[in-house]
Amino acid sequence: MLVMLLAAAALAAAPMPVPVDYGAPVAYAESVRIGEAFVREDLADPDSAKFKWPFSFVAFSEKVPMFKRTTGYATCLTYNAKNAYGAYVGYRQYRITIRNGKVIDFAKVSDLRFVPDICKELADKFGMGAAPVGNP
Repeated sequence: MLVMLLAAAALAAAPMPVPVDYGAPVAYAESVRIGEAFVREDLADPDSAKFKWPFSFVAFSEKVPMFKRTTGYATCLTYNAKNAYGAYVGYRQYRITIRNGKVIDFAKVSDLRFVPDICKELADKFGMGAAPVGNP
């Protein structure tokens, strides 16, 4: 009987997990618009950008050592654009995270040394699937 009481007390004292706040969800098309506007800001020729959004956005939370936790809605995209010499540089894959209508993280997948294939992890761990039909 004493063992059962101690076990019940231990369970009652265990902290409840804090729900993760990913921010307000944003419609897929609006997320794409936000993401493309963000990318175009730093391009030599913003009008030349060609985007591919093959995946849906998923609720995402990541804690990288020595950095604060990032939570929001993430996906992977590729884009190609002209450089300052007028030549296309080739499609490259990026991960983008949006929270409350703002881009909070944008990283070239090959630069993410902590996770070799972040897009595979998003698909496997967070359930990122194909983009909605008729995506931009």
